[in-house]
Amino acid sequence: RYIIGPCGDTLTLKGVNYAPYNWGYSPDQSWIAEIASTGANCVRLPWYMFVTDPGTPQNTYANISNLYNVVASCITHDLIPIIELHDLTCQNDSASLMILSNFYSSSPIMAMLNAYSRNIIINVANESLFVDFDADPGAAQATYVNTYNTIVTNLRTAGVTVPFMIDAPDCGTNLDVLADVGPTLEAADPLGNLIFSAHAYWYAYANNDPVQMQAKVDNALASGIPFIFGEVANLQDDATLCQYTLDYSSLLNICTNEHIGWLAWSWDNEGCSVRQISTNGLASSLTAYGNDIVNNTTY
Repeated sequence: RYIIGPCGDTLTLKGVNYAPYNWGYSPDQSWIAEIASTGANCVRLPWYMFVTDPGTPQNTYANISNLYNVVASCITHDLIPIIELHDLTCQNDSASLMILSNFYSSSPIMAMLNAYSRNIIINVANESLFVDFDADPGAAQATYVNTYNTIVTNLRTAGVTVPFMIDAPDCGTNLDVLADVGPTLEAADPLGNLIFSAHAYWYAYANNDPVQMQAKVDNALASGIPFIFGEVANLQDDATLCQYTLDYSSLLNICTNEHIGWLAWSWDNEGCSVRQISTNGLASSLTAYGNDIVNNTTY
């Protein structure tokens, strides 16, 4: 149910999502010290293994020393780095997900994991695979379980010992599926070292309703799995950016009452500027949303 640190302490993850180096466009840019100054204890770092968008600067991601540097900076500033691969966001491709996961057992990444094994969490892939979005949810759920079981087993066999974080299916939203399959996935991990993550774009999934949010959280708590909300935001995209206003405050109050971790989306360089925490990367220049995330005395 809880995340336990290497010293036996119970950890409630509370932090932000931050794409280092401005999504790859500014290899010298880093706001890790600014994020640390807010009181965050972790930061989720989107990265790429194979960049297919020709507009994305591949050299930044291909140079693993860039990832090593941002991870080292997180640790220096007392932040737990959560590394995640963003390539297959909201895609339903289990074969590609298997290939993507090999990134973590590659020689340069293994060297980094060996150096920082007490500090890092690996979030295998962002919002990958469908269940309820699929035409056959039952078969899709079985594929979801089998795919992640295989990935976890392969990486453990390769010698990766750090905690794995697994995103919910259906673009990260489906906490109910995590509640159903999480115990099975946890039992199949040779180290029993999994954390589960839902993304709270719940305008339709929970009808933006605190009562339904609480019910879904209660269902997940009853399953006994350790889970967090890996992305919490004030606005949700649909046909346009930031189309729907989300009742994130009610969800964060629930998280506080239930001792559930969460990470706000996102620090800066967002397509929708009012969904940023900082206007320019500095902790002294918070948006209205950012000020609430950083300074609200309740959560």
